[in-house]
Amino acid sequence: MNKHRLQIGFAIAMVMVAMLACGFGASTANIKDAKLARDYDGTQPTTVFAGNETFYCIVELAKGKVGNSCYAV
Repeated sequence: MNKHRLQIGFAIAMVMVAMLACGFGASTANIKDAKLARDYDGTQPTTVFAGNETFYCIVELAKGKVGNSCYAV
């Protein structure tokens, strides 16, 4: 019975740690600007594109750490 309680307590503690880890955000980055572009550098902004056309979503952060970047393909 004591081993069973220990396992349940451990499982509850792990769930609580996971909830805190997923819900806690230490980042202060805010989105300053976002745009769609036909090229990787964002020099050709667009709002219209075909379904088979490659386009890029470029997001500028207002208060992020230097070097933070995210790429999605």
